[in-house]
Amino acid sequence: MKTNQLPELTIRIVIALLFLYAGVSKLFNPAAFAEAIDNYRMLPWFIVSLMAITLPWLEVLAGVGLFVARFRAASALLIFLLTTMFFIALFSAVIRGLDINCGCFVAPGESNSIGVSRLMLEAALWAGTLYLYITHIKETGQPLQ
Repeated sequence: MKTNQLPELTIRIVIALLFLYAGVSKLFNPAAFAEAIDNYRMLPWFIVSLMAITLPWLEVLAGVGLFVARFRAASALLIFLLTTMFFIALFSAVIRGLDINCGCFVAPGESNSIGVSRLMLEAALWAGTLYLYITHIKETGQPLQ
């Protein structure tokens, strides 16, 4: 392994495991996740319900895809888009002064309240996925394979 591959590998593993954990934690309790999404007060209920059912599967698939070379770029792009969407929702909630749980993980005793620190964490995740995607393009010369 080349030394310049170590940062990419580390970032990829961390993000993949984070998305696998987040997705799996929501799969078995879509009602709690729907409530967390609805707390942002941005979407009608039928979209909230659809998101609560589909987003966990997308997170799991994207997390797994980061481990599979053929799907790595598409997974990084998907996570980048999901992270962008979530950052916008978080930013909106913080600006509106909502005191809610972020809904990042649906697990007993979760206390992931939103705020500036959560925005910074999400920005770091966003930057990490952007780095993975750009690294792929530099290595292959293609946006997706």
